[in-house]
Amino acid sequence: MILVDKLHHSVGVQHLALTAVGGRSVLRAVLHWQKLHIVVRNVDVADPETHSEHLLGESAIQCDVLETPSALLALESEFPQSFRDSIVRLQQRLRDGCVVFVLRVADASNKRKRIAGYSICQPGVFSAFGAIQRISPDIFFSHYFEFLPEYRGRGLKTVLEEKRTEYCRMHRLRSICGVIAPHNIASLKTSSRAGFRVVGALRQVSILRGLFVWRTSWKTVEKALNGNV
Repeated sequence: MILVDKLHHSVGVQHLALTAVGGRSVLRAVLHWQKLHIVVRNVDVADPETHSEHLLGESAIQCDVLETPSALLALESEFPQSFRDSIVRLQQRLRDGCVVFVLRVADASNKRKRIAGYSICQPGVFSAFGAIQRISPDIFFSHYFEFLPEYRGRGLKTVLEEKRTEYCRMHRLRSICGVIAPHNIASLKTSSRAGFRVVGALRQVSILRGLFVWRTSWKTVEKALNGNV
């Protein structure tokens, strides 16, 4: 009798577990939620003339700023095919008002530099969950950056931040912002070391595969970017 009771209890527990798993699966199919951290790094633009332009010259890493499609086209033969964006796609981003930072790394002889990564930024916009909103024109939004795997951990991000800061000072942009997923711990740590602060969160809830979508209001995002949270 005790054995039968234990068997019934075991079957009951398994049934509850399966029911819970099935319930979570149904919930995930009906309801999808996402969260992004909003990160900001302020740039001192009060007196840009006091900051000497940082020229990398013949150093191991060089960062070039591209603002026109023709400037990018000149690099077509050098651009790695493995990058997520093609030259055509990046040219369109430039026409849309983006700025492309291209990073080069010198070879062992320091005579030839290979394109090792790039970053796409844009003033006056904020982008998240596939939506773009106009914000203050003196805020520089970082869409994303990409480095070739073999060059990660070799100081590219540091050089990129220096060049982006220089660009902001020259164009009187007061801050650089972006979004990072909470599970991307590595990016959060790297951004923190570069001086970025988490100033808020952006959430999105989608019901029935996008039939209804709710997200944190852009007004709340703007308050976070301006330090009014």
